[in-house]
Amino acid sequence: MATLTIRKDSKGTRIIKKSAGVVPTVNHYVWGLAEDVVRQQYTYRLTHYSEDMLREHSIQWYDPVTYKDYENLAKKVFGKYIKD
Repeated sequence: MATLTIRKDSKGTRIIKKSAGVVPTVNHYVWGLAEDVVRQQYTYRLTHYSEDMLREHSIQWYDPVTYKDYENLAKKVFGKYIKD
């Protein structure tokens, strides 16, 4: 999720570069009993997500990951631009 500050004044509208960044998110989903049916789907800020929530994520069925994997990926992709 991108974050930025937009300033509008007599000089015009512009993005304040120093405030721009990203907030890493997790698209959490849980499959239902029927094949290919999503029972629940939510988007969370990574900082509001937990290992307990991740255990219920259906990604664990075919590509097991840890919370640390998500943190490392966010750091690798977004680096110094991460905000919360």
